[in-house]
Amino acid sequence: MRQIKLIILCCIILFISSGCEKPDTKELSTDQITTAPVESMDTSNAVEIPEKPYEPAAKIEDVKLIGYSTAIVCGIINDSLAEEQGFAIYSDAGELITESPGILFEEKYYAKIEGLEEGSEYIVRMYGTIDNEIVFSSDYSEIKTPAVIMDKDHVEAMLDEQIDYSLPAWQEEPDEISEEQMTIRRAQQLLCLIGQPYGKKDRFSLELQLNQLRLEYSFNSYGRFAFWDNVDGNPDEATNGYIIEILQTKEECTQDDFIFPFVPAPHALVEYNLYNENGGQMDAERYIYDHLKLDEEVYKSYMEYPFIYDTDEFKEKYPDLAEKKESGEYSGLQIEYTIAKNKVMFYQKNMEWMEETASPKDPTILIAEENQDFDAIVIVQAAVAYSYLYMELPKDRDLEELSIQCGYRTCDVQATLYSKKTNFAQVAKLSGAWHYDRQVQSYVPGFSNHQFGIALDLCNIFAFRGYNLYPYFQENAERYGFYNYYVESWHWVYLGE
Repeated sequence: MRQIKLIILCCIILFISSGCEKPDTKELSTDQITTAPVESMDTSNAVEIPEKPYEPAAKIEDVKLIGYSTAIVCGIINDSLAEEQGFAIYSDAGELITESPGILFEEKYYAKIEGLEEGSEYIVRMYGTIDNEIVFSSDYSEIKTPAVIMDKDHVEAMLDEQIDYSLPAWQEEPDEISEEQMTIRRAQQLLCLIGQPYGKKDRFSLELQLNQLRLEYSFNSYGRFAFWDNVDGNPDEATNGYIIEILQTKEECTQDDFIFPFVPAPHALVEYNLYNENGGQMDAERYIYDHLKLDEEVYKSYMEYPFIYDTDEFKEKYPDLAEKKESGEYSGLQIEYTIAKNKVMFYQKNMEWMEETASPKDPTILIAEENQDFDAIVIVQAAVAYSYLYMELPKDRDLEELSIQCGYRTCDVQATLYSKKTNFAQVAKLSGAWHYDRQVQSYVPGFSNHQFGIALDLCNIFAFRGYNLYPYFQENAERYGFYNYYVESWHWVYLGE
């Protein structure tokens, strides 16, 4: 009994002491969301929720409505005992509608709730699993979805007036239009209706993708958190549906109702961000090092070919160099040559492991056409594409400046670049001095930020410094989370900060 009282007391203290500032996001007005003690609700007709012996210290922080059918909920559980945290949605009568597990991000939980009805009221509560039993918090939020004031047929009629897709008289109309093409057309009509560029009529273009990304991010994000699996820049029924719902429930709409302000979103490996005299980049060496220690065979390779000076393995392998470095007697570049050579040898001995480990950790999307040099599509992480395409680029830019020469590269492609399209095994035999010079311009496979899908090589790499876009990037790119690798003016890394 004393233990139970102690646990309850701890939870009360945690609940009282918990609190955080709300993210700077588009929030619901106070008449749409309120909080109150459960006891103040009329639950005479409610389905009885069995009392639990323990209640997690939790709080619903906010709810963001998307149209009327979907809500993104954010909450906090300050309880180390609670597992599998999530959100439960009830009707205003107390009937459980659905449960959704939460996704932990920066000490808060997020979930996307779908299937809500227009003009309805709901209750959101957080839950946690304790000792294999689901328990609910007493704190809750009420959601009131907006009512439809314009029927869908009227919206559809407005859309049909936006763009004329009929063909010239001399051109034969197709017997049937594919579902994919119909979705593209509807997306273009919706963009036209809300005053956004839609690109070339009846085609999927970069301009269409740009604005589609903006919409998808707005409908799938809360502050710095985003459901990246739903953000790919391709027109889809879900995004079209959200726009239609907003049009149905508002007397007057502005672009702010559809496209929310830009917020740099962190990539999965943000803890490895590195800023130094070379600019900004993700510390791939340190990431590889942290993960190789988890594999016994790979770790043995590192002990043979250590590539980070300030690790015990390097100092044990090369005690004379370490001693000279520590005593201040070191001169020349022998350590640098050794590290450069060891990176190559480590990769050569662990190619399959490196291909798997040095890879994008977040969802990726296609944002450009085929790379002519390597016959491969240009892919980057969704956050990278969103941030790049979201930039308010200068109006006088040359269209050529927008082209992206390279995003994600496999280790195999990186090896081809590093070896200057010759045999990598032969290049690996060259001296440490050669590799040191080479690594100024090209990274060893697995150590390049391109392998993680967070780096972009922009337009004509050798002429980028002379384009109008270069000074704009120098001045503004960091606001969008991009940092330059100073040796290469065209190489920009997305760090999300």
